[in-house]
Amino acid sequence: MKEVCLINCGENRRKAGYISGLSYDMMQGEEQTINGLRSVVVKSGSGDITIVRNYRPLLAFDTQKIALMDIYAMGYTIDGSENERWVVASRQEGIKYIVHPLEQLSDIAKKFDVTERYIMDANNLKTNRLFVGQVLYV
Repeated sequence: MKEVCLINCGENRRKAGYISGLSYDMMQGEEQTINGLRSVVVKSGSGDITIVRNYRPLLAFDTQKIALMDIYAMGYTIDGSENERWVVASRQEGIKYIVHPLEQLSDIAKKFDVTERYIMDANNLKTNRLFVGQVLYV
């Protein structure tokens, strides 16, 4: 059995270990990538089982009961496949911003001095169409 801890992009092992409650010595294992996410091996053993620890809060949503758009509207980003019944989601990092009436993506980009593309990428947006009450992370 191998146990790994995911590390957010741009963060170091010390911070990941502190937040997840692991000692720095435990975070000294080899780095690897799991589904495109950086991770570090915490404990290594034999077998095909891999336990993944993640200090970011992860949630699983049943897409037959809740629409993907509702998941995005609640401020989550989809980490798993969008084609399956269950998707894995986590909270975005950054400044939380709620879209107001008549506000456009370009207005929000100017307000925070970032590009529209940055906001779209950070919030997993396919188009620049917004709706009132939508949660964006800038």
